[in-house]
Amino acid sequence: MSTFKERAQQEATKNPIFLFQKRIWIVAGDPDGYEGYYLDPDGGCFTNDNGDVLTFKTCFEKEIQAQWADIPVLREEWITEKVYLTREEAEQAGKTTAYNYSNGWRVFCVPCYGLLPELIERSEVAA
Repeated sequence: MSTFKERAQQEATKNPIFLFQKRIWIVAGDPDGYEGYYLDPDGGCFTNDNGDVLTFKTCFEKEIQAQWADIPVLREEWITEKVYLTREEAEQAGKTTAYNYSNGWRVFCVPCYGLLPELIERSEVAA
């Protein structure tokens, strides 16, 4: 495993830590231009009485607006579930548990501040 300083150079970020995040969808209303479509009770899409499906991904990519409002019908949010010291660890966790993240997952690098960088460096030197 690379050292804390090596990871900082590789990521071009001082004191990097890696956030493992899952995507969730926030639904603002029924999609405009798709009369008769409503949120499927099982979630994950909009549907109509004919069984036609409009996926969340399609709504998001086409930037479909909500009926009666000038806002997108969907908004994505990323929720941090875990924090890892290396990108490789985080990506491996995502790949081995991908079945839990049907809406998607990502690894996001951020710098850490305060005592955390010192503690990480000390723990790696001691190991």
